Amino acid sequence: VGVENPVIGDFVTGYINGVLDYNAANGTDVKVVKAAVDSWTEPTKMKTLVENQIRDNNADIFYQVAGGSGDGLFEACMGAEGTWAIGVDSDQYAQYIDSETPEKADVIITSMLKEVGNSFVSLFHSIEEGDDSMWGTTIALGLAEDSVGYVDNEFFQTNTPEEIRTQMADAAEKIASGELDVKSYYDFASADE
Repeated sequence: VGVENPVIGDFVTGYINGVLDYNAANGTDVKVVKAAVDSWTEPTKMKTLVENQIRDNNADIFYQVAGGSGDGLFEACMGAEGTWAIGVDSDQYAQYIDSETPEKADVIITSMLKEVGNSFVSLFHSIEEGDDSMWGTTIALGLAEDSVGYVDNEFFQTNTPEEIRTQMADAAEKIASGELDVKSYYDFASADE
């Protein structure tokens, strides 16, 4: 994590929900270790943090919610065989494969997507339909509105077992339909935060 705050807490809570769901479905005991570098712009500090997590905790999958600091996470994963990174906000595999450092793409198994454009479309659709109930309120948009998702590209499909891909797709479908309730950071946060 780059900097701790409630929005980033929600990213992490969603990730933990996925791990807990995976554990329950598979009888496993995958653990999540969370740490922050307290900066969006310190890739060197992030690289050291990730290398320590690999060494001290045998960590092998890292979720990059760190802005510019996340580049250090990708570098650390490149140096540790069998270690994967999950990008954030956009398709970071695509970002790196067409960059000056395409080798970083080789560790980005998928990315969590924030589909901001779809969020605006949902808002404008509500306005067009005459729904003005959203004014002055907080609106939570998710899979049902195509406002979030994950990258399901050829690299992901090649490097992720079919069983896991199927579980992810099933979970996404259940979340979008409301069958599976995913807790938010805000469900756990106190009114004082």
